[in-house]
This record gives sequence, structure tokens and C-alpha cells, in this order.
Amino acid sequence: MRAVRAVRAVVDVLSTSPERYLSIDVAGTVRSEPIKGTRARSADPQADERLRQELAAHPKDRAENVMITDLVRNDLSIHAVPGTLRTERLCAVESYPTVHQMVSTVSARISPEVPRADVVAAAFPPGSMTGAPKISTMDILQRLETGPRGPYSGVAGYFSTTGAADLSVLIRTLVIAPGRPEEDEALLHLGLGGAIVADSDPADEWDEVVTKSAGVLGALGVEFPSR
Repeated sequence: MRAVRAVRAVVDVLSTSPERYLSIDVAGTVRSEPIKGTRARSADPQADERLRQELAAHPKDRAENVMITDLVRNDLSIHAVPGTLRTERLCAVESYPTVHQMVSTVSARISPEVPRADVVAAAFPPGSMTGAPKISTMDILQRLETGPRGPYSGVAGYFSTTGAADLSVLIRTLVIAPGRPEEDEALLHLGLGGAIVADSDPADEWDEVVTKSAGVLGALGVEFPSR
């Protein structure tokens, strides 16, 4: 009789995502809070405030955020009760331990007879992960990217028996998958990216990627490979 070693087949998803994909409350109000625009925090309070103000006023970041907010409005309008779609916030800046983020909030009310899953599906995938126009952008990404993204840039959350739901966009997320069983190892994957537009500066975009990695890598006690 030969002993067979158990193989770990579970994938663990550890997320610190600050971005709400969709929430739906019991009364049928659906809300999305797309993020576009990131700055690193500074230990110097004055420098930190300058970074926050620079993000709030930066034309490229604001243009990106407005574009994605408009895309979310279109997604939510599919099942919205006419006259209830509204932009609650536009290009607001929220501060987290490692980053400042530019966030907008879009909400609508949906009819009781509309399945909650249909509302979630109509807005998927998150517009902040694709850009606009969504369908043609996804076609371009499929041609350019070398493999599937896995959980990264998808969503995670819950559906309640009350009809409520809350899901976040899987950014700032570490995926732990099985490695070679003979070495009892695991594979760690941290997906990172940025919004590339016509007036993007390559160095600035790279710095933003490094900034986005700080929370997860800091929790692991490691630095970004280029530093």
C-alpha cells in the first residue's frame, strides 16, 4: 500500500480593497464608488496635504475619474427606476494609511422585482478595471495581456437573504495558490496596474503601481522589487 500525500488545492484571497464595486440595501438602493487617482501618503503633514491637494486638482486624474463615473452611471441606469440615478460625489479625495484616493459615488434605486444578481451582472466587470468603452477595451486587453488575471480585478463580497449585497473590487489583493506539492510551496500573486491614457507619463504610471503595492507588501514585510 502506497502513502498518498494530500495536495493543497485551496486558493486564498486576501484583500484590502478600498473600492466598492456595488452595494445594495434592503430597500433597493444600489451604490457604486469607483476609484481613479492615487497618491502616496507622506509622514510630513504639510507634504501629505500638498499631495492630497495635488490629487484633488490634477486634470488627468479628474478626467479619468469622470470617465469611469460616467461609465458606472450607464451601468446602473440599466435597472434604475427612472429619475433615481444620481452622482452623490464627484472626484472626492479619501485618505487611507498608505494612499490618497480619488473616489466618486453613484447611486440609484431598483425595482423590487429586479433580481439583485441581474444588477450586479449588468455592471460587471468593474469599469475602473476596464476603462471606457468597456466592451471594446476588454477586447483590446484580451489581445495584449499574456494570461488570465484570476481573481485580480474581479469582485468579492456577499449576497444576503434579505436582498442586501456588498461587493468590492479586487485590487490591493494577494492571491495564494498551491505550488509544487513535493516542495510544500505556495505561489503568491499580487496584481497591480494603472489607467493608461494618451497623456500618461510612463514614470508617473510606474510610481503609481509601486504606491499601490505598499499596503500589501508592507503587511508582508517586503519592499517592491525595484527598490
